[in-house]
Amino acid sequence: MKTSMKIYPNQRKKSTKNSKIPFYLRIIHNGKKSEARLNVSEISEEYLKKWSQETQRFNMKLSREIESIRLLNNKFQFFENRFNLLLNSQTKIDFPSKLRNYILERDEFSNNKEVISFYNILNNHFKKRILTDQELSIGTKKNKRKALNHLQNFLSFKNMIESTEKEFNAHDFLDYLISNHGNKKPMKKVSAKAIIKDIKTLINDLIRRKELSINPFLGQTIKIKHQIQPTLTPSEFCAIRDFNCSSKLMVYKDLFLVMCYTGLSYTDIQDLEPRKIKDGEIEIQRNKSSIITRQYLPKQALNIFKKYSNHIETNIYNRVIPKRSLDKMNLNLKLISAKCSIEHNLSTKYARRFFRASLNKADIREPNLVKTMMGHSIHKDMDKHYLFVDNKMLLEAKEKLELYFNNLSTN
Repeated sequence: MKTSMKIYPNQRKKSTKNSKIPFYLRIIHNGKKSEARLNVSEISEEYLKKWSQETQRFNMKLSREIESIRLLNNKFQFFENRFNLLLNSQTKIDFPSKLRNYILERDEFSNNKEVISFYNILNNHFKKRILTDQELSIGTKKNKRKALNHLQNFLSFKNMIESTEKEFNAHDFLDYLISNHGNKKPMKKVSAKAIIKDIKTLINDLIRRKELSINPFLGQTIKIKHQIQPTLTPSEFCAIRDFNCSSKLMVYKDLFLVMCYTGLSYTDIQDLEPRKIKDGEIEIQRNKSSIITRQYLPKQALNIFKKYSNHIETNIYNRVIPKRSLDKMNLNLKLISAKCSIEHNLSTKYARRFFRASLNKADIREPNLVKTMMGHSIHKDMDKHYLFVDNKMLLEAKEKLELYFNNLSTN
């Protein structure tokens, strides 16, 4: 009686959509064969050279270099361990499908099947897919990690860290976030909403992959009243613009002003290369949403870039303005606002809000033009097809913005 197990990348099942190759498990028992597609990450064809048919693993060097490959090797080792465990037991095996089901934890031999907790399902998904997704920005990954940390703290507080998704209560989670449990001060509702949104995206992704059968948010509607976000007044902006600061603070001040003049996010400006500005026009993909933003930059922003054109940091890193960490940026903005007698808890978010308000005050109100300049998505297919934004509209918007910014004063 011969029994064998084989794990292999099935090139005949290569995806026509993204050319990724899935893995299959083949069990042969008493001359009978059973196969199943493995619910693990698919691979690009370039990695096939590093696959060993003998060991049924990727080589160790690649495994150490790439986290997703290491996770695959660990999973394949787990399957092999279960295969050997059942073979060494006294369990009678009639069909290869039974052995296959046991290896894949479709366990027909044990009534004590391990239940994976709700938190561990989300956390494993984060480690396997979110962390290794190169299309996601570092900020997005940090936010999802932070959301999971809050979830873990909540479940620990409730003594429910080993609970399943059936026991999760979304309203209790919200109450926990906006109370002062584990926080130095109660969390703002808008921050709590962002955390819940990140948890929901992880859950929805798992449900699409059929790795989670129940959506714990289903039937638990969470309504958080929209709060008007504070923004800078024109006089407060002018106070920052005209502030005669030290050379140490100057870069932080200029970074903030560029964000106010363009509406670009902190990360988008930090990644902006000189070659992406052609005759004052930019067309870049936003880091946060991958949506294209287009505009002709007002001269106020271009003058700041020109100021740093021969700066040692911009030349080394091929950027339009020196790079600074977000934490230091927000810390120094608070210092600047204090010196300018501005009461706001100033951060980079204020700049984008100020730009949006400036578009309105500069009489730039055409919806699709505003969305294009802000880098927002255009949802309706009809809008995408008919209401396109041309260069003439962008140039007119630039002239209006320049005039508006020129006329701003502290009075």
